[in-house]
Amino acid sequence: MCQFASVANLAHRARVTLEAAKEAVTALEGVDENSSDPDNEGRRIERVPGGWIVLNAKKYRELVTRTVIKEQTRARVARHRAKRASNALKRTSNAVVTQSDTDSDTSEEDKSSSCSEASPSELTILEFPVVRSDKPWRLTARKLAEYEGSYPHLDVLAHCREARQWAIDNPSKRKTPQGMPAFLTRWLGKAQNSGKGISKPIEPSLPDRTEELGPCNTDEVFAALKARMNAPKVSPLNSFKLQ
Repeated sequence: MCQFASVANLAHRARVTLEAAKEAVTALEGVDENSSDPDNEGRRIERVPGGWIVLNAKKYRELVTRTVIKEQTRARVARHRAKRASNALKRTSNAVVTQSDTDSDTSEEDKSSSCSEASPSELTILEFPVVRSDKPWRLTARKLAEYEGSYPHLDVLAHCREARQWAIDNPSKRKTPQGMPAFLTRWLGKAQNSGKGISKPIEPSLPDRTEELGPCNTDEVFAALKARMNAPKVSPLNSFKLQ
């Protein structure tokens, strides 16, 4: 959903004139007889309380998701085939090695690989498309926990998903694997500074004045407060001192 209450806000965010924004909104809300998509009579957006909703967003989101899953499956199958070819080459070149030694080495290699894959801190939470690399950049559980510690009042995972979708939708602006940590740091920093995505209010810490005020009687406090509330003129509460 596009959360802009008016066309003026939308024009300001898009950095275009108000007339251009009105023209664009009218075109996107109108019927398009030449549209290749028969759904919604070719309309792209629809006005809802608080802004607009993209009518075919779900369709294209599912399309991108299927494309990503297909690419991940292709990469996984390629790695599996490369590993099998590498193991076959090792068996051929080491034919003089006894069968028991080969089995032992292979078992230890598989155990080491299993241990590394099972490490909770290295589990992949999200994968980001990047440039200058055939493999996506992995956001691990360890890195996510690091970001959550630095930005405790943000929904860090939700903002990372938003950044990942931005990278999918903007191929020309994708980062290198080395630049991804700094990119996410800037993304989360902007969200925190703008107040966007604050998951819980920041509660100020108050000083403990128990020793200063001393013990108090709850009934006396309530009685005094009630008397002040019924008085013709209410004086500031900070003038009331507990005995």
